[in-house]
Parts: sequence; C-alpha cells; structure tokens
Amino acid sequence: HQTRWSVTTDPTVAISDYPASFARSIKRGGALKIMVPGGAPDGRNLIHDLTLPGSGSAIEQTLAACGRPLEDPRDDLLPDIEEGGLPGGLRWAERPRITSPNTFLASGYAVVSCVAQTDGSLQQCQLEAEQPPRSRFGDATLRATREARIDVTDQAPGALPRMIAFRANFTTDPDQLRRPRD
Repeated sequence: HQTRWSVTTDPTVAISDYPASFARSIKRGGALKIMVPGGAPDGRNLIHDLTLPGSGSAIEQTLAACGRPLEDPRDDLLPDIEEGGLPGGLRWAERPRITSPNTFLASGYAVVSCVAQTDGSLQQCQLEAEQPPRSRFGDATLRATREARIDVTDQAPGALPRMIAFRANFTTDPDQLRRPRD
C-alpha cells in the first residue's frame, strides 16, 4: 500500500510516517517503488523501482533496539487511514490541542496513532515518528490525545473501535526563540 514519507531537516534524508510498520513490511524483501514528486531534472515525478533482498535479522535487531515489536496487528489497519488521518465516517469532535514543548528547535513534527473508542476517546496511542528525534514533539502530541475526541458521522462505514492517526507539525518563529543563558 501507499505510504507517506517526509523530508527531514537534512534534505537528503526522508523517513516514513510509520517507520516500524514499514520495516516489518520489508523484512522478507520484495518489490519497493518510491516516487519523488517533481524529482526528475525536467520536473516530472522520479520513480525508483527496486527489489529488496530479505534482511529479517537486521530489521529485527533494529526494531528491538528501537523498542518496537517484531509483529504488530495495528500494521494491518494502517491502509484504512485516509490522508487526513481519520477513516471515512469519523470526524474530530474535539481536536487535539497541542502545546509546543519548550525547545530551541525551530521546526519538526510527530505522527501518532490511536484506537478511537465507542465513547469517542482515544486509547492505545503511540508515537509512530518524530523529527527531529527526541525533540519532545512526540511527547507533546501524545499528551494532547488525552482530551481529544472522535465523533461518528452518519456515513460511518464501520463501527468503533477503529484506528486513527494524525500528524502534528511544529514551527516556531526564529525571532521568538530564546537562547540559553551562559
């Protein structure tokens, strides 16, 4: 299935919004197609069509080092999440209110997934990706899920509980950054 990747603060590096799930999906190897919109010199999409060798033990070691499970049933639910983060038939009753952490970083993001419950609350929330790593953007986003609520619309194709995900982008005006005192 199609996944979203983001360029980091280093423009030569991109990471998946769901890196652990992606790693589990490629541990046996196989076909991988990467499209970079407008990435060709003439402005067309640049497509890399690759066949990856299996590398189960290396990926398992990496997942273990990152504290991620070798198998996760949530992976099967990710394709149902639409671009906006909510499956069809769900909407935000109360959006997450994210307070930016006290950090000297100018920008970054965090991707969080949760299971929306029948009462609208979000449970089993976990940080999927954070850029820059250990920036505390993930912690701030996870805290915001405690008060967020989901509502079912009339067109809800499936019952709750269902998996949702969302991305929080952080940007700070560089003129407002406080510098540490000596």
